[in-house]
Amino acid sequence: MKLKPVLLSLVIMLTLSGCYGKFLSFVYSDKEIEVVRIHGKYPEVEVFDLRQHISEQEIKRPGLFAMPGWKDMAYPKLTEEHKAEITKAIRRQFTNEGENYKVTCVLRNSMQKISVRFFKNRIFVTVELEVFLNDDKNKLIDSFRTIEYLEYKSGSMLKENIDLLYNKALRNAVHICFINLNKIDNIKSKNQYYRNSNIIKYSK
Repeated sequence: MKLKPVLLSLVIMLTLSGCYGKFLSFVYSDKEIEVVRIHGKYPEVEVFDLRQHISEQEIKRPGLFAMPGWKDMAYPKLTEEHKAEITKAIRRQFTNEGENYKVTCVLRNSMQKISVRFFKNRIFVTVELEVFLNDDKNKLIDSFRTIEYLEYKSGSMLKENIDLLYNKALRNAVHICFINLNKIDNIKSKNQYYRNSNIIKYSK
């Protein structure tokens, strides 16, 4: 009889571990992303935050016994980690050989939201991003603006989940912008788009 609580705890730990493994696979696989291969050196990257709403505090995580209906929302500050995610996503679009370019990335809006439901918790993030591609003389070649939405439902709610999903949304938004830069066809490589599920591997 004394073993039952131990076995129950073990089952819960294994279940949560399996859920978190699926979540990590989702946020790091990025199989849905198409990558533009621009024949150019890794560009100089500038990131600007022009959002009207920025939260003073980070989003709250629900407690272990949070009831269905609990929710919280935040407009996260732009951190150095966020800038690094954006910069890495931009540089993946280039072959790192050839011409010099400059990329300006403007964060127009973003939001994080957590809500508690029966059996499943919902994490939701949105990112509105605009990318400007300039030549080596700082002349604008093209720009594109997009809004990326991501949602994930899970039985567990770990502290890192919302941040990892938000970083994924930042990467996705960058890729979508580059895919839609129509005026750079003459500087893309012949194999301009390709699925990159095996080559690009994101690590913590």
